[in-house]
Amino acid sequence: MLSLVLWRIRVTLNDNRQLVGQMLAFDRHMNLVLADCEEFRRIKQKKKANTEDDSAPSQELKRSLGLVILRGEMIVSLSVEGPPPQVDDDKKTAGLLPGPGRGGPAGRGMGMLPPIGAMPPGMGRGVPFAPPPGMPGLPGAPPPGFRPPGAPMGFPPGMPPPPPGLTSSSLSILSGQQADLTMLQLPIQLPSGPNETPLVTVSKTHEHVWVIELHNGVDNRITEDMCVRALGPALILVESQWRDNHWRKAYEDKTDGEKKIASGALIIIANRKQQKFFSNGFDFPKLLKKPHFIPNSYDPILKHLLGFPIPVIAAINGHAFAAGFMLALACDYRIMKSQKAWLSMNEILFGGPIPRSFSTLFNAKCTDAMVVRKVFLEAHRFTAQEALQVKLVDELVEGDSDAVFAAAVKLALGVSHLSRLGVYGLIKKEVYNRTLQGISENETVRIVHPPEEDEEFQRKVKSRL
Repeated sequence: MLSLVLWRIRVTLNDNRQLVGQMLAFDRHMNLVLADCEEFRRIKQKKKANTEDDSAPSQELKRSLGLVILRGEMIVSLSVEGPPPQVDDDKKTAGLLPGPGRGGPAGRGMGMLPPIGAMPPGMGRGVPFAPPPGMPGLPGAPPPGFRPPGAPMGFPPGMPPPPPGLTSSSLSILSGQQADLTMLQLPIQLPSGPNETPLVTVSKTHEHVWVIELHNGVDNRITEDMCVRALGPALILVESQWRDNHWRKAYEDKTDGEKKIASGALIIIANRKQQKFFSNGFDFPKLLKKPHFIPNSYDPILKHLLGFPIPVIAAINGHAFAAGFMLALACDYRIMKSQKAWLSMNEILFGGPIPRSFSTLFNAKCTDAMVVRKVFLEAHRFTAQEALQVKLVDELVEGDSDAVFAAAVKLALGVSHLSRLGVYGLIKKEVYNRTLQGISENETVRIVHPPEEDEEFQRKVKSRL
């Protein structure tokens, strides 16, 4: 959405009106501010008397609204109408001669400048210009929010820019731990504030194998805090340490032909002290109160995993339902315990429509239409043996969580060499290019619930009667 600011967009509302205007701002609830807004709506003309034709032509009406603040709950879809307007500063000032006036900074808390005759040295006409330190827009001082020349970057040393969708709040969780992520001692729990409950633990079980262990309650629900304050920062931490401590050293060492130091793999597993749940998905009642949690907080996790630069193994040591199932599916490999573990998308059983990111991801990982039907339209609970048969998982393991973890470590060591030349994540992004685009589209496509669909159907039917 940020890339659409100042663009002209067309917004379709739930009453079939369309608004076209320049988007100035938006928020997490998809409330929009549109400038130079125009409204388009169709009305059905009255049927002329003494005519046998029941169909009456419709007429499109247009009116100018100007500046509009639009509630997100009314929005059905967005589309781009045109780029931001071009502003030619040279044309605006062409033919204008300098006048006797003067310019000065203005803003809250800033006093007026004294008359020219009373200006202090360095500020008068004909005197060498010396702006006060820190005054925005003047030489020698950066604009507000920008770094002074030579100042260090805003991200901690060795930390790459965040993947698309991961917010600065995710980064602040890590930067508060230690300035240099490459030197951060593992294991570490996130979030780790004084009054916060840790939701994940990041550790290393081998020189080249990282582990993210999820432990959010008894059934490991995927919440906003889990995504933004725990799992998202944990993925950034692992990628940063692999890049700085492994891959970059191997790349810069021209004498190392095998690049073994750049090996790497990641295991995602649920709390190993329990045997029941990998993840029970979203907390649906809370999800209804935060309709933009999925595109703003959860989808960035899927996108990061689909382009992660080292192999990622999901060690499914319990049931994986709904969003937990999708989290495992976004990984490169899936190892599942053979007993008392199910995979299921059960939204159809409790009336929860699925977001576009779910269908896009699943269609990239499974091309069997009958499996798609059983997963989404029948809410079938796949046992471990059934999941292996339809290739939703790669391997089954007899035993408890420790046995699943041991098998995942063995697989991680076997595939960790794939990341040595640094192209593993780049190739994944090309392979899943359409999938990543589809997940990004979920940011502008609003989930429609049954009452809204019924209302839309009634509106369409009545318009034809």
